[in-house]
Amino acid sequence: MDRGGRGQRRDHGDSAVTRVAGVALALILHAAPALAWVAQRAAAPGYTGPGDTIAFTAWYGLRAYSAAVAAAGTQPLIRIRNTSTSELCDVLVASNGGMGLTSNCTGAGAGQTVAAFCGGVDCKVHTVYDQVAGNACVGATTCNVVQATAGNQPALSAADSYSAITATGATTVVMTSTNNYAPNAAAKMTLMGVGNISNVASANIFVVAINAINRANIVAGNWVLTGGGAGKTVGGLTEGAWHTAVGVMDGSHTNSWMCATASCGTPAASAAPTVLTTPNKFQLVGIVNAATINKWREGGVKDNYAVTSAEASALNGNSSAYWGFTPP
Repeated sequence: MDRGGRGQRRDHGDSAVTRVAGVALALILHAAPALAWVAQRAAAPGYTGPGDTIAFTAWYGLRAYSAAVAAAGTQPLIRIRNTSTSELCDVLVASNGGMGLTSNCTGAGAGQTVAAFCGGVDCKVHTVYDQVAGNACVGATTCNVVQATAGNQPALSAADSYSAITATGATTVVMTSTNNYAPNAAAKMTLMGVGNISNVASANIFVVAINAINRANIVAGNWVLTGGGAGKTVGGLTEGAWHTAVGVMDGSHTNSWMCATASCGTPAASAAPTVLTTPNKFQLVGIVNAATINKWREGGVKDNYAVTSAEASALNGNSSAYWGFTPP
């Protein structure tokens, strides 16, 4: 009886252990999908923009300046004009950092994709917004660049899936901030731009500029950083291909630097172009002839700052990865 009782107690204990183990296993199995989901969410890469590498004074582009701008989802990237109806609409940033839906329209076009609003053909670009929104221009105003004259507006290119602002032909395109900007007296400046220039036969400028301009030279495959004098050149760039270039200008005339590669080396000392300190405007410029095609996606200026080689490499890598091209 005692042996049986002990046996019953032993069996009872084994059963309890089995039940507890079974419950624990069930809880683990039940929780596993949720744990896996949480881990997957945590590991998923988020959007990163140029503004997450350095804080620009002014920055313009067809994607979000930073992760914060993308997450907010309220920043207009550009203002475009339907060439058939002349209706104007802003294009808001999407949560993935790209171009979202139309908003703030002069007609009934709000809430559409860019392709739907433009009707499958080119739109024209009225405004490219300064996404830094720091009111850096004189009078504490934003430094948006604007071209209100229809005949001088660049195109938002349907052939490039509306991911490029394009100037072609003999029309000079100049988009300019309404108010001036007064650079820091230290006259030190970092510039960047993402562009694609082909059929170079004359000076071509199609990157955001303030005194110093990241441009295509008359020599095919060269981009030059200039500012009222001799420039710093980066060569070997394929015509008709996308490139990111980052440059540094120092008003002390001891350092100028251009980098368009995936991994930028140490900036080399050289005679630098003059960086003026008088008020000037931010501009997105295209000086073209009948054979030239200028395309642009993003660009920015950081005043009173010399970007490091690591930061330049990060900016080049971030832009090329987002837009899907390989730096030289």
